[in-house]
Amino acid sequence: MQPITHCMKKHLTLALLSLASILAAQPDSLTQEYIHGNNIGALLNSNGSLFWDGGNGHFIAGEDGRSLVRAAGLWIAGVGKAGNLKGAIQMYNEDGRSDFVPGLLGDTVNAENWNHIWKVTGEDILLHIRDWETDGVLDDTIASIFGWPGRGNPFFEQYNGFPLPDINSHQLAPFYDVNLNGVYEPHFGDFPMNDTRSCGSAPVPAELSWFSFHDNTPHSESNMAPLQIEVSTEVTAYRCTDNQFANNSLLLFYKITNLAQEDIDSCYFGVFFDFQIGCPNDDYMATYPEKNIFYAYNSDGYDEDCSPYNGFHDQPPVVAVTLLRGPRNEFLEELPLSVIMPIHEGSTIPGQAPPEQPAEYYNYLTGRGKDGIPLTNGGTGYNPGSTDYTNIIFPGRPGMDTTGWTELNAGTLPGRRRVLASYGPFTLQPNAVNAIQLIITQIPGTNGPLLENLDALYDSLFEAFGFLYNGCIDPTPLYPKCTEDIEIPPLPPPPPLPEEFIISPNPVSKILTIQIKDPGNVERLSIYDATGRLVFEKKMLTDVLEIDVAGWPKGTYFVRLGKGDEQFVKGFVVMRR
Repeated sequence: MQPITHCMKKHLTLALLSLASILAAQPDSLTQEYIHGNNIGALLNSNGSLFWDGGNGHFIAGEDGRSLVRAAGLWIAGVGKAGNLKGAIQMYNEDGRSDFVPGLLGDTVNAENWNHIWKVTGEDILLHIRDWETDGVLDDTIASIFGWPGRGNPFFEQYNGFPLPDINSHQLAPFYDVNLNGVYEPHFGDFPMNDTRSCGSAPVPAELSWFSFHDNTPHSESNMAPLQIEVSTEVTAYRCTDNQFANNSLLLFYKITNLAQEDIDSCYFGVFFDFQIGCPNDDYMATYPEKNIFYAYNSDGYDEDCSPYNGFHDQPPVVAVTLLRGPRNEFLEELPLSVIMPIHEGSTIPGQAPPEQPAEYYNYLTGRGKDGIPLTNGGTGYNPGSTDYTNIIFPGRPGMDTTGWTELNAGTLPGRRRVLASYGPFTLQPNAVNAIQLIITQIPGTNGPLLENLDALYDSLFEAFGFLYNGCIDPTPLYPKCTEDIEIPPLPPPPPLPEEFIISPNPVSKILTIQIKDPGNVERLSIYDATGRLVFEKKMLTDVLEIDVAGWPKGTYFVRLGKGDEQFVKGFVVMRR
C-alpha cells in the first residue's frame, strides 16, 4: 500500500498537469465580430458571450447607437455521477471571469486558431451559387466560401492556415450539401447555410456567422465543475423585402455536444438576457407562454434619459426573445420550455438577487430563487409563505389583461430586467447532441397608445418566422415569406462560342463528336459531370474528336475549352436507349 503522502503528491501532480493543459488552451484575448446583415447590429464574442462590449452592450436597431440588450448567453447545469453540481454559466466576462473559452474541446494544439468567428454574406453566397449553376464550373473562388469550416473542406487549411479536425465528434459549420455526401466541397457547388427545418427552399441569409466554444476550463464565473460540453454556434441575419419582423431580428442556433464520459442528471439548458430599453431604470418584463416568448417593455410609455443612457422618449420599442426549439431528453423527446425567471440587478428581494454560488445558479435554472424558494404566483413572484408555485413569471398581457399577472397590475418597482429561460430536467448522456434555437426581435415604438406595439408581438411575431418551416406542413407554404433583399451585380454577357465548336449528337447515347475549327490554339478540352467532377481531359486536339460515352452514367455534362485567358463551355446530355 502506497503512503498517503505519496498518493496525495501523485494526484496533486496529475491535477496540476491537467490544469496546466487546460490553461495553455486558453487564448490571451477574445475575438470579436460584428454582424449587421439587416436592421440589427450586434457584437459577438468568441467564447459565446453575446452583445457584451464591456459597457452598455451592442445589440442596436438602426444607427442610433442605443443598445437594447446589454448581454446574453447560455446557462447549463446538472448533477454529476458523484452527486456534485456541474455547470457552465455565461455572464459578462468581467475581470476575465468566464466558464467558457473559444474553440473545439480537446484541440489544444490549435486552440488559439479557433479563437475566431467566421462570417459570410448573402452576396458572397449568391455569387457562388450563380457561378456554379451557370455551367457547373466555378470561375471564381470566394475566400469566405472556400475558407468556411464545414466538415471535410479540402481548402480549409489553405485559407485559414491550420487543419480541420478529422474526427466526427465535433459539430462544425453548417452548409448546403449539393451532392448529399456529408462533406463540404465548395468546388462542387456546396455553400454555407444555416440549420433550418425548412422542407422547401430556405432564404439565403444576409449574413451568417459561426464559431465554437467549450467549457473545459477552470470556471471562474460559477465555480462549478466543468461539464465538458462543446457549443457550435450560428448567428443569422435575414434581410427580406416582405417581412419586417425578420429585418429586425437575429436568429441564434446552438448545437451542444456532451463530450464527457458520464451522464449529467437533472440537467437544465437555459438562456440569460440582460435587457435595457434606452434608459433601463423604467423597464418591465413579461412572458407569452403559449408562444415561448419573453420580452422587455417600458413601464409607463415614456422612456426618459438617464446618464449615460439616452431614452427613446415617447416611442420606446419592445425587445422579445422567441424560443423555437429546445433540447431532447434521453428518450429523444423535445422538451417544452420549463422556466422563465427574473434575476434582478441589485435586488432587495432575496430570491431574485444575482447568484454567486454554484447552487444559486442551479436554483434559478430549476425555477427557484437564489435562496432556493420556488417562484410563486402573484406580486413579484417571491413569497416564502406561499405554496402557489409556478415556473413562469408574468404571463399576462400588459395593458390589455387588467386582472392577469403582469408587472403593470402588480405595481412592481421598474428597473433593469434580467431574465433566465430554461428547459429541463433531463439526463444529458455522453455524446448527445442537443439544440437551442431562438430569435431576438426589436419591435419599434409607435406614436400610438401605450404598448400599441405589443399588438404586433401577440398577433404575428411567432408566425412571422414560419418561413423557416415552409413546406413542412403543406406543399403550399402557409406562413409569411422572406424574399431575399440581397443584390448582386449582373452577369457579364457570355463570351461568344467559336463558330466551329459543335457538339453532336445532343443528346447522345454512344459516340459524342466534337468539332473545333482551330484546335491548335486550344490548350485543353475538359469534360465535367453535373457535380463538377472531371471525367475526361485531352490536351493534344484535332479538328474532330470522337468520344465513346456509352458507358457513362446518364445525365448532364459540360465540355470546357481553354484558349488562353478565354474559357468556352457547352453542355450535353447522355441518355440511354
